[in-house]
This record gives sequence, C-alpha cells and structure tokens, in this order.
Amino acid sequence: MTKAQQYIIISIIVFFGVFFWLSKLQLQSELPNAIGDPLELVVVRDSDAHTNRFYQTIKNLLNTDLGPSPQPESILSIIEIENNKFTGILQRHHNILIITKSDNFNIKFENDVFAKNQTVIIISCNSEHELISNEEKIRQLHEEIKTVEINRLITSIEKKNNNNLKNKILENHNVSMLVPNGFFLAHLEKGLTWIRRETNKLSQGVFLANIPPEMEQLFFTQTSIAIDSMIRPHILGPISGSYMITDKNAPVKKDTISINGIEMIKQQSLWRMKNDFMGGIYVSYIFHGSSQVEPFIIYTYLYSPGEPKKTPLIQLDAIVRTLSFKSYN
Repeated sequence: MTKAQQYIIISIIVFFGVFFWLSKLQLQSELPNAIGDPLELVVVRDSDAHTNRFYQTIKNLLNTDLGPSPQPESILSIIEIENNKFTGILQRHHNILIITKSDNFNIKFENDVFAKNQTVIIISCNSEHELISNEEKIRQLHEEIKTVEINRLITSIEKKNNNNLKNKILENHNVSMLVPNGFFLAHLEKGLTWIRRETNKLSQGVFLANIPPEMEQLFFTQTSIAIDSMIRPHILGPISGSYMITDKNAPVKKDTISINGIEMIKQQSLWRMKNDFMGGIYVSYIFHGSSQVEPFIIYTYLYSPGEPKKTPLIQLDAIVRTLSFKSYN
C-alpha cells in the first residue's frame, strides 16, 4: 500500500469519526428539555410481556416511605403508562423506568435519551420471582433517583445563588455553602447563621451553628436536647411565648453520610412549636470537627401544612450538599 493510499484511508476514517461526533452533538442539541416534578417517575408498562401483578410488585418495591413526617408520604410519585401510549410529551419526563423482557436480570442507566437532563432506567427482567430475588437492587433505585434529583437542584443553585449569603457563611463558619436565590438572612451572630425562605405555602430554614467545646458531648449524645438549646431563643412562633423545639415523642431516623468528603451524622425527625399547634420535619447534620474546622451543626426545617414534603425537603438537602471546606471566589 502506497503512502498516498494510507493517507486516503486515514482521511476517510477521520472524516467519518468527525461526522459521527458532529451528528451526535446535533442530535443532543435537538433534544427538548426534560419536564416533570422532582421525584416523579414514569413507569412504561408492556402488558404483553408482564402481568399487572408484576408491575404492582415493582411499585411496592419502589414506594419507600419518606421517613419521620407528619403524614405518611412516599419518596417517589409513580405514573404508569402503556408502551403504546408512551409518546410525545410523556417521553420528556425527567425520570423514566422501562422494563424489558430478558433471561438475565440487569439494571442500566441512560442519560438524555428522549430529552435533555433526563434519566432513563432500563430493567431487564424475566419474571416477578426474579424481581423479588433482586429486591434490594430495586429498592435502592429510589435513593439513586433521589441523588439524581439533588444533583439537578445543585446545578440550578450553582447557576443562581445568593453570593452575599454565601460569603457571610464563609466568614462566620469557615465553610462554603451555596444558597439559592429566594432565601434571606434571618439572623446573624458570631458562630451562628440562620437563613430562611418564605412563601404562601411553606417555610424553609437552614441554621448553621458552630458547636462550643462545652456543648460537644451534648450534641453527640443527646442531639435533640442540644438542638433545642440552639433554636429555642431564635425561632419563635406567631403566638407570644411560642418557640420551636424538637418533638421528643417522634420517631428518629439516624444515619452517617459523607458530603464532599465531610463525614457527618444525619438525623431526621419532627419539630413542634411550644405553646402553639405548628409542626413539621427537621433534618440535622453534625460535623465532629477537624484541625481546620471546629465542630458545627446544620439544622434544616420545613413547615408545609397540608402540602407534600418530599420536594421542599430535597431542596434543603441540595443546599447542604453544596457544603465544602473550599473557598469559592
């Protein structure tokens, strides 16, 4: 083969490679934006491949409870649609689950299939028995979808954040945390920052407080009592003499999590207003401290009477998950 022929072959390969790459970019640019509420999942049914009982089992495995809450609530909102009707705007939902018939069980994630900023989960499965055999993997999907939603919210916060509040948090606590537009500063003192967001349907709050050395043991052994000591003087109710405290009779969900390499103790339970009838969900995050940063607690709360809690809760979660020890310029 002559050098000229080699150059021609290489040129053809490069041409088709560039053509394929440009075609792919063009296809992505032509995709519409995904739509739908956070934590909404469209399940595409194929009644010829699987029975109603099969799909009911899928729903039962996916319907995990939100956790301690004033009313029972599932993390996911599931919409079922037959595959022959899965067209048009239905294909643009943020989260889609498709089940295919296969002898080998498998779960695969695909991005931007029918729309931009979309996640499509494909489960290959043969029978209901196989679903149950892989119960833990199915149940774990709600956490993976929740993580996807939180990452979407974080991207949105990064685009539109309150730089002034971010700087106040950095100056007061030596940590960085992004704050979405819409939140405002409710209270600021040395070692304590309280930000809030108020609408006609809900109230969201984030408390960030350094833990003094004499209080460390209390925060790690009797967290609810320690939280009360922090919020009681600041979060007051509409009725004179009313103030926020943790509900000592409510169930508590406790876990350890890592946020950008920061190991924290996470606790979810309920709060109530002393001398009033208000109440809601709180989630606290406690950091043990390090050589660079002293121990601190982030306390988030939600008041949303009669409204679903899951979306505003993951909005607060997304704020906390922007936490880092880095300084943002």
